[in-house]
Amino acid sequence: CIPTKTLRSSADVLEMSGRLAEFGITGECALKADMPAIVNRKRKVTATLQTGLEKTCAQLKVRVVYGKAELVSAKLVRVTTAEGTEEVESDNVIIATGSSPLELPALPVDHARVLSSDDALELQAVPPSLIIVGGGVIGCELAFIYRAFGSKVTVVEGQNRVLPLPSVDEEISRLLQREMKKKGIAVELSHTVSRVTPCDGGAAVEIAPFPTGAGDSRVLNASAVCVTVGRVPNTAGLAEAGIALDQRGWIVVDDTLETSVPGVYAIGDVTGPRRIMLAHMAAAEAHTAVHNILHPEKKKVQSYTVVPSAIFTSPEIGDVGLTEEQAREQGIAARSAVFQFRELGKAQAMGALSGLFKIVAEEGTGKLLGVHIAGAHASDLIAEATFALQKGCSARDLFETIHAHPTLSEGLYEAAGMLA
Repeated sequence: CIPTKTLRSSADVLEMSGRLAEFGITGECALKADMPAIVNRKRKVTATLQTGLEKTCAQLKVRVVYGKAELVSAKLVRVTTAEGTEEVESDNVIIATGSSPLELPALPVDHARVLSSDDALELQAVPPSLIIVGGGVIGCELAFIYRAFGSKVTVVEGQNRVLPLPSVDEEISRLLQREMKKKGIAVELSHTVSRVTPCDGGAAVEIAPFPTGAGDSRVLNASAVCVTVGRVPNTAGLAEAGIALDQRGWIVVDDTLETSVPGVYAIGDVTGPRRIMLAHMAAAEAHTAVHNILHPEKKKVQSYTVVPSAIFTSPEIGDVGLTEEQAREQGIAARSAVFQFRELGKAQAMGALSGLFKIVAEEGTGKLLGVHIAGAHASDLIAEATFALQKGCSARDLFETIHAHPTLSEGLYEAAGMLA
């Protein structure tokens, strides 16, 4: 999360430097991405946050052991450290080992020409051309970052739209693809990469139509290829300890986040995509797991009904609740309203015109079902919508809430007014 957003901030500054004349700022200005400096800044930001967490642990008298852990039983973890082996006894265990980038057999990552998403956060030079395999969240974020840094970027996505996630409204996917085109990011939808062949100065990437396979394959050349097609769980050795895993290796938990071994809980990415793989969801799951350990007589069930997501593309995207399509699939009669960013005074003043606010509400009652925002600071704006959904508010409730002027949050007010 943090490394990507730190690079995104550098990309935003570089992009803005190219627009200074729009804001009446003139003069000689030839700026470029200094990747060693950008990566060093990323490391510094990450280290600052890590140090802060370590200090908090110390204040709370939480002992931190650095090493490779092995779950022996529900009450014992064996840790191999630099000093040797240590056995840590406990009443309960919470597994939060996360996930790692998925590597495809057809696209073996060599960390030079074929990169993982982790590699993309450590590049010491901007690749002149970059092919990103996968148009999901990570792929799209990296596409905008490296295009801003100066790469010629192509995104290859097997589905018929970028961000082909159920939680992302199709109208927002279309808007993002238009923004990609404006910025010179090429997008190859309904295609997959069948082969990568190293060549002088880069790689030859063969792409073919997907999923039908109908049509001729083509070869694209690039300095580097970045594979962002998903994640795999960090669950090595857990099955041997009796932890039930699904067919793909994700930990199976019940509604209280307890695993198949009584007293052992799991949270975060390691529980897989059947839940929600987001850092703030993992934090919420942590609260639930700790509550259930401390209060076994009144366990809580983890809810996933109102969970916001933030995608740091350009423009940003914020989502919470149902899309229109999801509402229809659930048999809910719904209607929606869209308000454009460009109609806001604050957006005009900022020069941030691309984007929209879309509210989905239940027909008749006007109860909010979902809110989808694309535009400047969408990741911050979605918080108000999340609170409104959590409290069961209607579009009229949102419309009758006075919003400060001129602000971007007025977009929610305006869209809600169309449904009130």
